[in-house]
Amino acid sequence: MNIEPPVLIGVLLSLFVAALVVLFQYRWGVRQRHRYDWLFILLRFVTVFTLLLLLLNPSLTKLEYQVEKPSLALVYDNSISIDALGQRSNEEALLQKLGSQTALADRFNIKNYQFGDDLLPLGDTLDFRDQNTHISLAINTLQQIYGDTNTAVVLVTDGNQTVGYDYEFLSRNYPYPIFPLILGDTIRYTDLRISQLNVNKYAYLKNRFPVEVFATYEGSETVTSRLEIRSGGQLLHSEPLRFEAPTDSKVLNTELLAERVGLQKMVARLLPLGGERNTTNNRKYFAVEVIDQRITVGVISDMLHPDLGMLKRSIESNEQREVLFLKPNVDQEVLNDLDLVVLYQPNITFSNVFDSIDTLGKNAFLITGTETDWNFLNTAQRRFDKNSSYGIEEVLPIFQTDFTSFLVSNIGFDDFPPLESTFGDVQFTTAVDVLLSQRIGQIDTDTPLLATIDDDRGRMMVLFGAQLWRWRAQSFRNSGSFEEFDDFFGKCIQFLASDRKGDRLSVAASSFYYGNGNVVIKAQYFDKNFVFDDRASLRIDARDKNSDAVLRFPMLLKNHSYEADLGSLPPSEYDYTVGVDQENISVSGTFTIVPFEIERQFLNAQAVKLQKLAENTDGA
Repeated sequence: MNIEPPVLIGVLLSLFVAALVVLFQYRWGVRQRHRYDWLFILLRFVTVFTLLLLLLNPSLTKLEYQVEKPSLALVYDNSISIDALGQRSNEEALLQKLGSQTALADRFNIKNYQFGDDLLPLGDTLDFRDQNTHISLAINTLQQIYGDTNTAVVLVTDGNQTVGYDYEFLSRNYPYPIFPLILGDTIRYTDLRISQLNVNKYAYLKNRFPVEVFATYEGSETVTSRLEIRSGGQLLHSEPLRFEAPTDSKVLNTELLAERVGLQKMVARLLPLGGERNTTNNRKYFAVEVIDQRITVGVISDMLHPDLGMLKRSIESNEQREVLFLKPNVDQEVLNDLDLVVLYQPNITFSNVFDSIDTLGKNAFLITGTETDWNFLNTAQRRFDKNSSYGIEEVLPIFQTDFTSFLVSNIGFDDFPPLESTFGDVQFTTAVDVLLSQRIGQIDTDTPLLATIDDDRGRMMVLFGAQLWRWRAQSFRNSGSFEEFDDFFGKCIQFLASDRKGDRLSVAASSFYYGNGNVVIKAQYFDKNFVFDDRASLRIDARDKNSDAVLRFPMLLKNHSYEADLGSLPPSEYDYTVGVDQENISVSGTFTIVPFEIERQFLNAQAVKLQKLAENTDGA
């Protein structure tokens, strides 16, 4: 305990002043004596001295010194790549050697860790079974463990990270020095690989779909190879490639023809180079589901109008669609063969058509205009009612961004000419999703111009205006092509041609999973009112096509969906069925787990990155 000189002087002065006060009060200023004077003198002295001491406000400091050893974290890579690079025995030898160093134990508080997918305390031995290497997670977790203490990190690894942020740049503000011990050959070998492949999940029959392949080369010489895309034994595409040393990459784009309906499994492959050590990264598997989009649309009208020609040209811009012009007296058998009915400005002659549509449950595109018989139309259907005065008005479109029935973009509706309609208010008796609302003159209204209806009676789209040909012509003037408008109109037709009424059980699953990744299948289940049901019990049955073994997994509720992790399944082809307990509802499909271990794709250690890691953290 140290007492500073000024404080000591203050204490002595306080003692002196307190003694003077007591002597003055009890010795010099008092003539009569009492037998308790000494007690009073003591109490008075303590009181005065305490008051003076409080005014002085002294502080006492006590310093204690303790020697604390810094921390040393020994972190060992437990991933498959260590074994694949032939470094298992070297790391085990390092583990034994570092653990037996008494000089280290005398200077540091040592803690041993292992990492792969996660950072864990080191067990009895390393098994080198972790499917991924997450170096950035390991060094970040150490920072959380040791905080601001004096710590150093020894990182025993090959530096090949498969998940997470790039540890080379993550380490710039790291508080501890990192000392990497590099395992593996630092020589860079010739390697050709497909680093990424992009393709749409769906394609339409007889249409071409794009495939994008990213090919990368590392080596010391200029080489040639070939990209092949096959489905089964059939060669779909072949393309020669030339790569320059020391590194080169190419983006290859091609289009393949969707020739068969259903799930088409394919593989893209770069022919290996002579002496290439790793050829498993030369190929990528992918799949495309081919959908038959052939649609027959019946356009029913009892008048001649330019809109009819526009409907045929726009709908048939996709070769998978066919338009038939029909009169209102068409037979019900003919209507039954149609995928969709377009009702153009209906009148009393459409009476049998509306009855047949209700009987057959057909979806319809209803286009009204100045020749529409509203007295008939209000009684022929029950979804909306218009109090029309038969006065003609021009209406402009306003695009509604909150439209949700299907994905569509604004193709310049603000610049489109007006359609012709009749005066009157529209009242809907069912839920409606408005794609375009009406602008009359300079006034924006909430009245729908183009809207969709999707209820238990099927789907309907209603356009409250004629002269639709003007829009297609204006779109051509704006963009120099009919493609933009025809694509928009095609989405409307595709929405109406679909006979799916909103599945209560929907499943999200990929066609291919790689053995080192997560095999997760998700599902959503809705009650009869199509509200997400979080109380249901879902399960998935997976059947191995090779062994015919069937395994059942529960699907767990997570973030407004049900999930099942099938990561324990071995690589193979599987049929799966997702079902709901106590409900006769299920969805089936197929997926393939490809035997692929990313940890076995490396040829050498990442010496440059580990050197940078050491430099950024003041290690070595």
